[in-house]
Amino acid sequence: MNKIHSIFSLITATSLCLSIQCFSSNAVIAQKTSDSKITLELQDALAELDNDDSVPICIWINDIDYDTVKDITLNNTGLSEEIIMNSSYELYKQLSDNDIQNKEEKTALGVFESINAFYDANKSEIKKLSLDVDTYISEKRAVAKDEYDRQNKEFADKYLKGAKIEFISSYAPMIIGETTKETINKLEDNEIVDTISLYTNVECYDHGNIDVGVASIEGDYVRDTLGYKGDGVKVGQIESGRPQTGVTELVDTDITRGGTNNNTYHASLVAAIIAGSTGMAPKAKLYCTTVDNFYQNAEWLISSGVTVINRSNGGDNYGTYDDTAKWVDHVVNQHNVSWVQSSGNSGPNGYVGSPGNAYNTITVGAIDDHGTTSTSDDTYASFTSYLVGSGMPNKPDVVAPGVGFSVSGGETWDGTSFAAPHVTGMIAQMMYYMPSLKLRPDAIKAAVLASCDRKVTNETLYYITDKEGAGVVNAHNAINAIYSVANSNTIYDTTDSTIDYYYTPQTSGTKTFALSWIKQNTGSGTNHYSISEQSFTDFDLTVYDSAGDYITSSTSANNIAELLRFTATANNTYKIRITRYTNNSTLEKLALAHVD
Repeated sequence: MNKIHSIFSLITATSLCLSIQCFSSNAVIAQKTSDSKITLELQDALAELDNDDSVPICIWINDIDYDTVKDITLNNTGLSEEIIMNSSYELYKQLSDNDIQNKEEKTALGVFESINAFYDANKSEIKKLSLDVDTYISEKRAVAKDEYDRQNKEFADKYLKGAKIEFISSYAPMIIGETTKETINKLEDNEIVDTISLYTNVECYDHGNIDVGVASIEGDYVRDTLGYKGDGVKVGQIESGRPQTGVTELVDTDITRGGTNNNTYHASLVAAIIAGSTGMAPKAKLYCTTVDNFYQNAEWLISSGVTVINRSNGGDNYGTYDDTAKWVDHVVNQHNVSWVQSSGNSGPNGYVGSPGNAYNTITVGAIDDHGTTSTSDDTYASFTSYLVGSGMPNKPDVVAPGVGFSVSGGETWDGTSFAAPHVTGMIAQMMYYMPSLKLRPDAIKAAVLASCDRKVTNETLYYITDKEGAGVVNAHNAINAIYSVANSNTIYDTTDSTIDYYYTPQTSGTKTFALSWIKQNTGSGTNHYSISEQSFTDFDLTVYDSAGDYITSSTSANNIAELLRFTATANNTYKIRITRYTNNSTLEKLALAHVD
């Protein structure tokens, strides 16, 4: 008796892609009972099978020891995150944030010369810092890969004999394959196993002018006036296709192609916004691959050394945290990579697809700039997906231009697919400006959130909201926020329950603060969070004036970010308090960013 075909048919019928955005291979939704390692969906499937019938599964096992990984990396390179960040602090403290934070004088020659004078005087130091960062990340990933390859293969050889193995991860404690009901029941009793879920492939679909969209978020100012073009930053792009050859806007772009030989117009548009001649970061290096073998190809990006990945497609999982989202959270946590994700195009009744609902992603919705650089006519793109499941984080995190894009005189397309690469390119600019931030996705996200300076709906700008998250990103503000986030007072590796940061503004007006931290999907030990628990450490952000009186706070329950704005008076000192709301003492990475 073999019922595997009927199971696949059922899964496919209930997992069809509904959004124009673009959907790909994903595990279906995964929830566990409190007393079982097997998810409810898999339990239901197994109930219809005999012991010798097979079913596709995704297995998560205990994670490797990352303290050992870091120790080996330090021994091999003489580098650690702490060593690199301390070097960065010493170097960048020479550059006053006042040199770049006064937007009213941002085009003044004196400001321009001040920033470039710093870079001219410190070229060799910045180059060495960038090299140290890339060396550390590359070695740390290589050490982790060796250990994952050993551990995961050893597990498969010992406990999955006779199974059809589809994928063994080199960067996570995860194995995908097809095996019998009898084997699955035995795996549940294995102390090495954490979670076993039902797995399926979901069918994949792909659905303003670039220079206008880039200019409307001040990306052209950062690129052309400040000169931050993302030089040498390795950017990953993964979707249904790869950029076409012969595209005018991509003639001079450094592109390495992997995955399936399927070059598409959609991918060309995304690539042009990130690193085309009129894109956000034309000097970045693009590594482009396809989602047909999502995990394998995404891990090729990691092996290639990328530090930010753009995915302008996703999977429809009805608002539930699935194995793909869990894997992305793990990768961001363990492998020093920022992940930018389009939210989807299913509109106000559509859920944000996986992995856009992952905690550690920067998920991007769309606005319509109506083909002008003026912000006064901008409106919300009604196709943007923003519904999330119960207890899940607010998504999208931010919004960016996503309407009216074309390359080489081709068709004009809309979608959150084209909003996401604006943020990815902005991050490449940021990583060029301060290479040490490649190590800290939490700091990158905090700066991105703090950069937002407006909203186009009637949602409040003072907090994270449902449709627009923190708001419309601004590349110039992001550069401003970097200085505030990349000093020893605002990046933390801490077990503390309370952290106080004292802030004395030099000008009066509205001030923006954003706090971001990482959901630590390690796969084992005290930091492991299973799919059904969706647990993470929660922090709150509160502002007090110089007399100790309360001003405002941000206390969201399900996000790994907090954002607030308040009106400050020049030369008054304010206490920005970070409070651990969760009753635990785990070591957490978090970063605080602000923009005046």
